[in-house]
Amino acid sequence: MKHKPIILFAIAAAVVAAAAFFVSNNIIRVSEPPSAPLGERVENYNILVAHYNNQYSSPQQFEEGIYAANHRAAMNGAGTIRAVVVPHHLVAAEDDAVAIKTLVGQNISNIILISPDHYNKCPTPLCTANGNYETFFGQMRASPAIVKGLVASPLVTNDPGLFDNEHGIYAVAPFIVHYLPGVSVTPLAVAIDYWKTNKDAMLALLQAQAKAGTVFIISSDFSHYLTYDEAEKMDALTKAALATGDLDAIEKLKNPSQSDCPACLWLMASLAKNNNFYHPVFLMHTNSAALLHDFTVKQTTSHFAILWRE
Repeated sequence: MKHKPIILFAIAAAVVAAAAFFVSNNIIRVSEPPSAPLGERVENYNILVAHYNNQYSSPQQFEEGIYAANHRAAMNGAGTIRAVVVPHHLVAAEDDAVAIKTLVGQNISNIILISPDHYNKCPTPLCTANGNYETFFGQMRASPAIVKGLVASPLVTNDPGLFDNEHGIYAVAPFIVHYLPGVSVTPLAVAIDYWKTNKDAMLALLQAQAKAGTVFIISSDFSHYLTYDEAEKMDALTKAALATGDLDAIEKLKNPSQSDCPACLWLMASLAKNNNFYHPVFLMHTNSAALLHDFTVKQTTSHFAILWRE
């Protein structure tokens, strides 16, 4: 009987430890953040932090894209950049680096990184997570305040597991960390199947985040599974819709033959219209056939790097 308090104490300690810390695939979740992310005070903290391991075995593609971008002439121009579109197809790593490099030197406090939900895991129109991502260039951390604000809506699910293999986030994160170290980056996945019936409510939710110092980065590849010539024709139609701000045409973009996330593009374009920054600059347009020097392939992927500024 003398050992009973010790045994009970050990059991209680194990239960507390199990509740506060567990590992699932590449995610480690803890009940409290290891430190206050990016200078934010974390008070009444009640959203678990999800830690995501680096998904890539080599930094080569990222480094090649960064090297190429750094040897291009500056493409920033005048005016505050409020939104950027980049690919997540790493054969187009230079497109990513060129677009994200334009944000260097701008006063940015938060980035919301919006990706299609590639694997149809999100049970609501939008999903997010209070994630810390390991990359070759350092760690990318979400804003707990933004996550808490988003998940207060029934449109948004806090779903750390969804982001465990969402390459729409992973592929872009290293470029952001390299060029914008210390800026909080909150991931947001868009359910691609039923967004149109919720688009206005989704837009209102993002509008509440369209504050000074916040930049939206859209992670979207464009034409898929087409020959080079077919992709060029589709891309011309897509570019025309985006260049003119034709919201109806953007909403009707075909997935996947024009974009893998028309919803992402429509939300971004609508935010730009509503907040008077619909001034697009097309930085790059590439196709995997050209980048890989093989125009005989039957299926290609195309990419745009675009920014919108005030």
